[in-house]
Amino acid sequence: KVRVNNLMRVLGTEATQDPTAMEKFVRAEMEARRSAHDQRNQDRKLTPEERRAKEQAKMQKEADENPVVTIFKVGDLNSKQKKYKVSQNATQFKLTGCAIQTPTCSFVVVEGGPKPTRKYVHLMLDRCKWDEDPLTDSNGNPVPGT
Repeated sequence: KVRVNNLMRVLGTEATQDPTAMEKFVRAEMEARRSAHDQRNQDRKLTPEERRAKEQAKMQKEADENPVVTIFKVGDLNSKQKKYKVSQNATQFKLTGCAIQTPTCSFVVVEGGPKPTRKYVHLMLDRCKWDEDPLTDSNGNPVPGT
């Protein structure tokens, strides 16, 4: 490595004759190495499109290698808002599956990679408010379509 201490030790008499010029030379070499290193890193850096494609390929590979199937039992999936939330989040996490509705309860089945499935489980168990009442009008009747 080219450092001030190393070069002073190697050059000995030349460094003692003009230490300021030698230090300036060493610092210029250090800066050249640092800028070359930064430039190589910048050249290797992926564009946003390449990074997105790489991440999607990685997620697809994980989903193909070890798919995870998760089944949720949901009390009521009649609300359009809840159906939309379940569907859209599954689409955004690149999960496949279906929803099965019965008169007493509903089931949501999803399949995908481990990481998106973990995030979807968090959404379904923690973030969705399944026991909320549907929207009602001024008379207390449920609003159709919600």
